[in-house]
Amino acid sequence: MLVIAGDLVDHNRVHLGVILELQNQLNRLRIPIILLPGNHDSLDEDSIYNRVQLVENCPYLRMF
Repeated sequence: MLVIAGDLVDHNRVHLGVILELQNQLNRLRIPIILLPGNHDSLDEDSIYNRVQLVENCPYLRMF
């Protein structure tokens, strides 16, 4: 299990290619991942997580 306790990225204005690569790498791990957004990558309507539906596209990922 991997626990990411906030600030996976430095801000929510990350290039789409970076977000997609992040998604690919998380899926490649094939282990349970717990993600807690931090103050630099907050979970709002413009967040990196909503731009690519990260939770929906990463079957091992759970966000709290």
